[in-house]
Amino acid sequence: MTAQTEAELLQYAATFPPMPRGATQLATVTTSEDDLFTTSAGSPASDLEWCVFDSDYMDGETDGYDTFYPVDPSEDFPGQDRVKIVETVSQLQTSETYGGANGSRIVLGIAEKPFPFFYRGDDGIDNDYYVIQHFDYRNGHIQLSGEASDYRLVQASAADGVRTPGWYLFYTADGEIDLIAFIHNCDDPAADQPAQLAAAFCNAGRQLSLTNPVQFRFATPVSATPEFPIAVGAQIGGAGKEVISGSCTDPSGNVFVFGLTDSDLDPTSVKVRNEFFVAKMNEDGTVAWTTEFPASESSLIFDATADDDYVYAAGRTFGNLPGFTNAGRWDGIILKIDNQTGEVVDWTQFGTSVIDGFGNITLDDAGNLFVSGAGAPQVLMGIGDPYFLVAKFDAATLDLIWESPETVLPNTQRAAESWGGITYLPGATPGNGKLLLGGWFIDNTAGPVGAQGFLALYDQLGGNGPRRIETATIGSPGFRADWVWGSTADADGNIYAAGYTTGNLAGAPGGEGDAFIVKYNPDLGNPRFVQIGSDKSERFRSIEIDDLGNIFVSGHTYGDLAGTNLDDSGLTADVVIYKFDSDLQELERRQFGTDREERGFLSLFADRVYVGGMTEGSMRDGNLGSFDAFIVTLSTDDLTTVEDITLNIGEEVSLNDEEDPVATPLKAFPNPSSGAYQLGAFPYRIATLEAISFTGTAARRFSGFDLTNFDLSGLTPGIYQIKATTDRGKVFFTKVMLR
Repeated sequence: MTAQTEAELLQYAATFPPMPRGATQLATVTTSEDDLFTTSAGSPASDLEWCVFDSDYMDGETDGYDTFYPVDPSEDFPGQDRVKIVETVSQLQTSETYGGANGSRIVLGIAEKPFPFFYRGDDGIDNDYYVIQHFDYRNGHIQLSGEASDYRLVQASAADGVRTPGWYLFYTADGEIDLIAFIHNCDDPAADQPAQLAAAFCNAGRQLSLTNPVQFRFATPVSATPEFPIAVGAQIGGAGKEVISGSCTDPSGNVFVFGLTDSDLDPTSVKVRNEFFVAKMNEDGTVAWTTEFPASESSLIFDATADDDYVYAAGRTFGNLPGFTNAGRWDGIILKIDNQTGEVVDWTQFGTSVIDGFGNITLDDAGNLFVSGAGAPQVLMGIGDPYFLVAKFDAATLDLIWESPETVLPNTQRAAESWGGITYLPGATPGNGKLLLGGWFIDNTAGPVGAQGFLALYDQLGGNGPRRIETATIGSPGFRADWVWGSTADADGNIYAAGYTTGNLAGAPGGEGDAFIVKYNPDLGNPRFVQIGSDKSERFRSIEIDDLGNIFVSGHTYGDLAGTNLDDSGLTADVVIYKFDSDLQELERRQFGTDREERGFLSLFADRVYVGGMTEGSMRDGNLGSFDAFIVTLSTDDLTTVEDITLNIGEEVSLNDEEDPVATPLKAFPNPSSGAYQLGAFPYRIATLEAISFTGTAARRFSGFDLTNFDLSGLTPGIYQIKATTDRGKVFFTKVMLR
């Protein structure tokens, strides 16, 4: 077909309405599927899991290189009937001067889709496109499917008749003209800070080109072969995104990963657009269950803790849980999940009219839950950014016992959040211990002061509110970023924290931001820092201590910090694990990953380090779609891989040192005097059984360690398909007839 002329493209560009700038303007031209306009803006300290929501508006308040992934890739036409916007950096006065990594990756296509995101889809209407504000012309890039010849990129001015000057990216394959994205000029005169924008984002010619490999890259398929030879305990995923924000273990050694999914991971539930999810892996490497709970876009589970009976997951939602009403914007949430079955048995939601959310959660020794995060006093609703939050709940009922919104320092900061870990330190009697939490704040005093980390220590937890007894702040000289991402304490009460810095906490930064770990005395005095970095960007995200007093931290590197990054471009990160003794002397280090993006969060049990995270690549047998969850098991001794079990959900699996037994047919024999059935001899342990009606509805479900019988009494007579899933992930079927 004849290629479109530039005049035709400009004429078509002039038919579009004014391009929005910021969330307020966007809200007037688009709504989400459920009529809820959603935004995503974690904090200036946000990381990957904050940036890959497919919300209407993304506020990229970050201190380094980011990946924005604004759609659900499992949809037939991702982004269809949506106008969305990203501000890759919204706080120029802070983010661009911290000294971190520059640029962002904006995913508008993948090799697994033959057309780009925001393609007009089956309705034929070009009412879907992505608006990109504050794009870094020098360091950022847009990822597309196909090749450069499938697209045309034109710069339009007011003289061309367009409502908004800038760059119009069209998909033009097969003679079509379809607007995929609009990119604001790097010195957009209508922006709040055009001069600062130009200095931060403009290249010499202020130009964009589809053939510039820095600005535009074209997706290649994810390898079906694992790029790193590692025994992955599980790679869990679907056709959408699994956004992972952490992992934890229970007292029996089972490990959990959690976050948000737009896939359908639980076949017993009805798929909705977004769902919280938690997956449990038994100590032997088998996946026990994966549970989902409906959530609005921009919602996420951030942390979880578990005992032998329940898993308690905490996070935030932009919408509302069943039975609750959103108080304003984001609210904090807690889900209570049966440890044995994965059933969500209770939940609660808490918030004010401002930004709220629970970033961390822990149990004490008296049946209480503590959470920390963001929130404001009820009497100060509307000006809540200076406040972080700590609160106490009854674990049995999820009733709120007390909440305490606080500022780090008296009247000196304009923003604060406590996402940097929470730890209960036992006292002489149950419930009478101390509470440690960490976070960040931005100082509001005169002079060039950047973002700082903080740690706070509390006692008197049993009354109407805690007493803060110690506070420590972490800040590099000058306008730098220092974030506390994790914190904990040892058996002697010494306190440790880990995070990210662009400053010189323990020497000059190595590149685009370093990881750090610090040790304090029990009274938060005498800090001793260790700073670790390459010529790229590094960050520690989680920290734990084993029974011997060794400290383990996990995080990520865009460089070759503890090994070789398989991505030669340095634009995707590997997972890193470090082991230190109690004096912060390094004992071991480990780096692993693929040539795609990874994040990892550790938890400890006995002699094992469990790393739960997300990968965009193939950690085991192949990517299941976009970002997948994974669990890797390492030895606490030397961080080598524990290679006894390999597993991928839904696939046939086996122990490495034995063959699978020969499969025999699944048979069920009825008891003539009741509705019970007995399974015939079978060479696998069955973990779940489902009775599925002829309409495809799961009429009854059973779970256990080794199921041998089931009861269908009370069901409507008819034919039922019996689906049996073994503890190794095998699936078998048989049929029964109820009379």
